[in-house]
Amino acid sequence: MSTMDDAETYLKDIHDILSKLDERASKIEVLIQEYHKTYAQVDDMELSSAEIIRFVGISRAELGRWRANNVIPFRYISSNHVAYPFRGVYAAIKSGRATFRGFRKIEALHQLEAFREGAVKNLLENKE
Repeated sequence: MSTMDDAETYLKDIHDILSKLDERASKIEVLIQEYHKTYAQVDDMELSSAEIIRFVGISRAELGRWRANNVIPFRYISSNHVAYPFRGVYAAIKSGRATFRGFRKIEALHQLEAFREGAVKNLLENKE
């Protein structure tokens, strides 16, 4: 075999490898976009009062005080049902606006993050 044939074979091998890498990179890009959309969907979710109480570890009275003082965003669905945007609750806790004596910010954030990851996992599994 001549060195010209060796060079052509070498270049073809490199081309094949680069083509496969490009295909894989495209697949990874699609996955990242899908995850981004799914996380955005979860961040736009609304939590109930019971979920806030459970995940954040506060009492119903404290949650009422947070609402009365506009510490966290909320909206009334009906006279006795309130919805809280996940993103707003997370931001209020992380920024320190939502606090009270004995409140453990880190634990509340971990609980909310665990809920978020579980919701993302559930959404992704249901899409498959």
